[in-house]
Amino acid sequence: MTIKRAVSAVGLLLCICTLAGCWDAHELDTLSIIAGLGIDQSNTQGEYVFSVEIGKAQKSQISQNKDKQESAFLVLSCQSRTMLLAFEQFRLKNSRELFLHPNQIVIFGKDLAKKGLTPLIDMLLRNHESRLEVWTAVADGSAADILNTKTKQEPITAAVIDRLMQNATSISNRYTTTVYDMISHIEDKGTALIMPIIGKAEEPESTSLQISGSALFLHDKMVGELSADETLGYLFATGMHDGLLNVPMDDGTAVMQISYLFSNAKPVISNGSVSVELNVQALLAVGELLGFKNQSIVDLMPKIREAAQQAIIEKISATFKKAQSYKTDIYGFGTMIYRQYPQQWDAMKDNWDNIFSQLTLKLSVKAQLSNTGFVTDSIEMKGDKP
Repeated sequence: MTIKRAVSAVGLLLCICTLAGCWDAHELDTLSIIAGLGIDQSNTQGEYVFSVEIGKAQKSQISQNKDKQESAFLVLSCQSRTMLLAFEQFRLKNSRELFLHPNQIVIFGKDLAKKGLTPLIDMLLRNHESRLEVWTAVADGSAADILNTKTKQEPITAAVIDRLMQNATSISNRYTTTVYDMISHIEDKGTALIMPIIGKAEEPESTSLQISGSALFLHDKMVGELSADETLGYLFATGMHDGLLNVPMDDGTAVMQISYLFSNAKPVISNGSVSVELNVQALLAVGELLGFKNQSIVDLMPKIREAAQQAIIEKISATFKKAQSYKTDIYGFGTMIYRQYPQQWDAMKDNWDNIFSQLTLKLSVKAQLSNTGFVTDSIEMKGDKP
């Protein structure tokens, strides 16, 4: 009996020793956690400049009070042909092991984006710590410069960009892209890649980061860009669940809150020509009214609704024409044709860029105004009325 108990005790001890851990576990106090990854074009042919933003080890409260001006992050940069070789160089520059898995953003320098992103896809896919759901963006300048930007928004620059992306996604899912989206659209002949542009906003006493527009890609190369206002025209065509619409009119300005904006696109092939019927429905609420002196809110609402519809039409049309000028089907009309007309798509897919540039857009917009917001006339609208 004693022998059996001894054997059981030894067996239990062995189980505890062998199960109390994971073979590839990382100890946090030995890691430098990467928050942001930037990739720029190098002056050396075939090489890139890789930059990683890592948070510094937390100091005691006394040390923090002494070094209030010290940055909360560190950016390491090196030049290499591949990401794996770059990380090997980083190991010699940093006292801790780099950990890529928590990374929040992959940002590409604008010069690199214009050269093409295809060579980087394999690097991002093969790294076992890389994740497909990480945000992607194009820097308005160099990626290293954006990662080195100190802002008052957050102590870690990548955290600022992550918040910007989350806020943009709350407006529309089409506003942002991930590594997965980037790879899918580069390989898809029917949908061109569009990616947010991150730029600096200089303020009197500080610098902040913002989404300043969108980069347009033809296959894997950036060929143009949309301003923030033109990006809004793209979102109007693809759907939104939040946001604002500025409606300037002859006697005032209405700022409308978008409760929802739904779009439905239907490609049509007739007599060898291709067109798309785009129907947009929007539910809007009055957010602000400026001007409109001596007018009643009841009489004004139909005019605002008509002006709002026209403003949406103009923004969608302007952005569509710009996308056509770059032959970039950011709307995915080609993919819709593939699904609806698979045989015809086989004949046009290799020339879709040129076909898209000549495509006819038949646009219809209907807006409804909710009762929220026109509880009463504004002070300006009352004028001299008692």
